[in-house]
Parts: sequence; C-alpha cells; structure tokens
Amino acid sequence: MLKLSLFTISISDIIGYGVNNYVDILKIDNIHELNVYYFDDLGSFRFLPEKSYDVISDSKIRLYRDGNLITTPNDINEFWVSFAPKYNDIEFVSYRFSYDPTQNLTETLDVTNWEVIGSDNTHVVPNIDAPYYMNGDETTFTNFVCHASQIATYISSGDKLSFDIKNEFNSYYIDDDLTLYSDIASGNYLSLYMDTTIQNYESLEKLIIHLQDSNRENITVDQEISLEELIMYDFDVKIDLSGVSSSLRYIEFEPVFRNDSEYSESNVNGVAHFEFAEWNEQMSFYDSNGNKVMNFTLDNILLTNPTGLNLAYLYNEYLDYLELPDGVEIGWGMTKDIYGNNNSYVLQIPNTYKNPDNQSEILSFKDGDIIIIRYNSPTPKQIGIGIGKMYFEKRPYDYNPSIPIAECLFVNVSDSADYSLFTDSGSYNYQIPLRLTPFDTEYSNSFKIVEFNI
Repeated sequence: MLKLSLFTISISDIIGYGVNNYVDILKIDNIHELNVYYFDDLGSFRFLPEKSYDVISDSKIRLYRDGNLITTPNDINEFWVSFAPKYNDIEFVSYRFSYDPTQNLTETLDVTNWEVIGSDNTHVVPNIDAPYYMNGDETTFTNFVCHASQIATYISSGDKLSFDIKNEFNSYYIDDDLTLYSDIASGNYLSLYMDTTIQNYESLEKLIIHLQDSNRENITVDQEISLEELIMYDFDVKIDLSGVSSSLRYIEFEPVFRNDSEYSESNVNGVAHFEFAEWNEQMSFYDSNGNKVMNFTLDNILLTNPTGLNLAYLYNEYLDYLELPDGVEIGWGMTKDIYGNNNSYVLQIPNTYKNPDNQSEILSFKDGDIIIIRYNSPTPKQIGIGIGKMYFEKRPYDYNPSIPIAECLFVNVSDSADYSLFTDSGSYNYQIPLRLTPFDTEYSNSFKIVEFNI
C-alpha cells in the first residue's frame, strides 16, 4: 500500500529548550522507543498506530496520510510524542567475580579488577547478601562467573584499594563502536560518583584519590576528600575525571588516619564501650572449668590485653558493679570470616556474681535479667568500605567549567517582580555550586542536607 507523507517534525521540537543536548531517544535493536498519541473528539486518550508514522533519522519523525485521525482534516489539531530517554550519564552496578566450586572458596574467589595493595591477607569480596546473578554464558563446571551489586573490603594504614578502570570498562560498550573506557579517556565525563558505606570512619582524617597510568604513576593531581565532606554527602565519593587522558588505568583509594585524641599512639587502652545483654537460660552452657556461662557477641572489637584494666566489667540495671566470685572469670572468643580473618568477638558471661549489697552472698542471673557490659576496644587505623552503584556524569554540551551546572544563589533585589534586577550579576551575594546527588531519588525518598560556610 502506498503511504503518502503529510509532514515531518524535528526531534528538537519534541525535546526543546536545549534538553536535546543532554537527552537522546532510546533505541533498542535500532528501533526508537517512542509513541505518538492524541485525544479524540470525545477527549479519550489514543495512540497513533505505528504504521502511521516512522522515524526517518535520528532527528525527524514522519507522519503519513493513511486515514489516521491526526493527518485527516478534523477538529483534532494537537498531538504529543512520548519517548523513553537514553541519558548520557551512565550507571554501573555489576561487579564481576568468579570462583571454582570444586576447590576451597577462599583460595579461588576473585573480584575482577579490584585488589588491596600492601596486604597479602586482605581481599575484596562480593556482598552475596545483596542482589547478584550468575553469568551463564561464561560459567563452566570449574569456574563460576557472577556479577554482584556490591563489593567490600578492609583498608588498613599503609594499604590502598585499587580499581582497574580500564580493564573494567574497555569491553563495556555504550554504543556500537564506543566503549565506556574510550569515552572516559577522551575526557567526555566530568565525574565519577560512587555509592559507598564506610565502617570506623571516625578514625579517618581524609581519603586520597589517585588517578594512575599502567605504571601506577599519577596522571593528575591527587584529590583529597575530608571526613566532613564524606559525612555530609552520606559517603558518596566524587572523583573528578575532567583531566584524565588515554593513559588512565587505575583509580586508587588511600585512607589517611587520625593521630590525635584517642587515635594517638600513646593511647594503649583504646576507647570504652557499653552494651546491654539479657540473660537467656536456654543459651547458657558450661565452660571447661565447669562454670555456667552465656555467649554474647559484641558490636565492636574487644581489646583482649588492656593495661591496668579487666577484660570487661559487668553492671546490673541500676549500674551497680557486679564483682565475680573467686575463680570465676569472663572468657572470650571470636568468630572468623571465610578467609580466616576475625569477624566478631564473643564474651562468655558467667552466671554467678557477688551481691553488690553483701559481698559474701553469691547470686545467679535469671532469665530476663539485664546486664550492662563495659569493655574497651582498640582504635585500629583501618576502615571497612563497601562499594555499590557507580554513576558517571557526562560532560554537557558546550560545557563551560566556570559556569556551574547547578548552583544556589543568594539574591539581593529591591523588587522581586523586576526581572532585570535578577539578570544583574551585581545582585548576587553568593553563588554556591551544587554537586549532583545521583543516589538520592524520588523513588528512594531520600535527600541531602548540605552545609555551606558563607
């Protein structure tokens, strides 16, 4: 059937006001994901049949005179185009890891392109409590290949976390013949944002980001992120990519730890912690000395050899100190992760104690009794870091570094209705650039509270 063309419309007319410089129409299998719709004479919503239009290029839509209500003379004089956007910014949340199911997991598990430099005993591991999936195309009987949405590790003083960004994204295609790495190395991205969580962040002074070549030589000036900035942005790490080149290979994360206050080298007893336990008779057992005890897992690391202090102290709910009978001691142990590293510390709480009002009387804990535990923790210069989604911020069209993409303006005008006052740069007292918050969305109902010194 011969289709007569009535007219064409430009994509830029659909995505107006310069937004087309930032957003393209998504194509799947070379088909533009868009719809044309209108409202009929009765006001009902109608889609134009796909046979009545097509996209003749990346910039034009052609409508045909084939009897459809839009191109037929009638009272319908408006129609709309909806489309699925292809954003220039890129999100990534697929960390490749592999292991041999026929061998020891701790010896074969490997998170591709991530490693801790400076430690032979610390590994980067996937968070299998978060969503992950198996790559059926690459998996074999002796090598399971999976993709995790989160990874985690520990970084101690003197160690660095290394990410091979080139190897990760050199085969990640964002177009038919363009990889994400090639686009990054060409300077087409302003920043990389990482959604992270950090444990023991109190010990940090700052985090230093190194962008390096294949020889691990810096290719840009080091980027420093203060603890205050990390906290303010909920540990979203922003890495400037605007000055990178094709020599970029690695991104390294180096923690710098505090040396003041309780983190001083002279502090041998760390910091004190208090936790609440409840005696549970069903969880009790007898230790090797025949004393009834109950295990209690601590939230923090236990200092097992404090100077001049007991291992732990017990109090009742009235904060009376509970001294233990002669020959009875608080024991301790620990659980380990799959690599044999210490995972958590466990106290063995004795069932008997001296009556605080009559030291000669020995009492026993009963079901439901509240026990307050005081113990000390070392102040390790080590952080635990988890990494989730990455977000690559594309360099905007006709980008000018001197003009923020978004900013907070404090304006001093005498007449809020006089637009000319707002166009006068002299009216602005403060112009504060605002950074992206890509991990805060309407869907997650989250937001940032940001402090600016003015």
